[in-house]
Amino acid sequence: MTEHRAGLVKPGGRLNAGATPLLTAPRGVSCPCGLLHSLLLCRWRLLMSAALLSGLLLSGTPVSASGGSARSMENIMENRPLKADGTLQDMLEHPALRSFAKHLLPRPEDAYALCTLGTVGRLMPWHHSVRPDDVVASLNRLIRDVSAGKQVFYSFYDEKSLREKTGLFFLRGKPGAPFALICPGGGFVYVGTLHEGLPPGEIISARGYNVFILQYRTGGEETACADMAAAVSWIFRNAANLGVGTDGWSVWGGSAGARMAADMGTYGSAALGGDPLPRPSAVIMAYTSHSLYSRSDPPTFAVVSADDPIASPAVMRKRTDALIAAGIPAEFHLYRHASHGFGTGRGTDAWGWMDDAVRFWEEHMSGNR
Repeated sequence: MTEHRAGLVKPGGRLNAGATPLLTAPRGVSCPCGLLHSLLLCRWRLLMSAALLSGLLLSGTPVSASGGSARSMENIMENRPLKADGTLQDMLEHPALRSFAKHLLPRPEDAYALCTLGTVGRLMPWHHSVRPDDVVASLNRLIRDVSAGKQVFYSFYDEKSLREKTGLFFLRGKPGAPFALICPGGGFVYVGTLHEGLPPGEIISARGYNVFILQYRTGGEETACADMAAAVSWIFRNAANLGVGTDGWSVWGGSAGARMAADMGTYGSAALGGDPLPRPSAVIMAYTSHSLYSRSDPPTFAVVSADDPIASPAVMRKRTDALIAAGIPAEFHLYRHASHGFGTGRGTDAWGWMDDAVRFWEEHMSGNR
């Protein structure tokens, strides 16, 4: 069997064929889109203030002239759950989220998109089966964690310009449990955290594992992998303070994020610009045509749908077979009607694939290479 030469994959191909974000105001256009955005924001703030004041008065909560109350308005705002018919502005302005909410957007310019949380899938054109209930549930998980005093977003760079474009969302599991790093996809043009990061992360976290979702710079595979390596290095250096275990860690990714996960397995952190660290105990990769591998790759779990218009099931099967022939534990799971970018698979015949993936990780969790 031929061993493929280890070398960074050059960005390009079908996954990098970007598309203009839907329902997004063009750059440099301030009217009427900018004016409409400002009016909507003012209306939102007035409605929220009126609703909160009305709720306080009807409940009999005393409100003083100085703004004090038995339950402060600020606390009520911070605990307020989001709904599918809420706007992106509701998310960006939410007191529990606003310090990091811009990192939840697929692209920075999507802050001006005229859509609701229920239709946010329009901003992620290469993802399918984006379910509003999952998006909102994941955001409300963050709100609950913040309201409980938990930090949910961390920067792993010191340089301000890099901190503005990167970060880690943290969904806590059991203290000391191994961690999974999730790299959402988006063709290196956007980052699908709301669909391919937080909802899968919740499933893994519910099993007791710690989960980090990577927000990385777009533009190409090499840059994204450098951010991934920097993030993993930061997690290892801060594992004790974070309360996470580093033995048996895993890396997950979908589409472009799956290429990143595979790169981490094949090359390791140091080769990608990070610290010299143990390689992951398992690589979980969904719907990608990435084909490179080495004989030292970690155990690998691959999943794709037969009707995927972007990632080739044949390429994924061939790579999996090559890993098995090299003596590396690997599994290939093929579904029929889930298309590309199905995330957790809810609503498709791929629903449940993450249970198999977690089981695979657990089987190979004894250590890292």
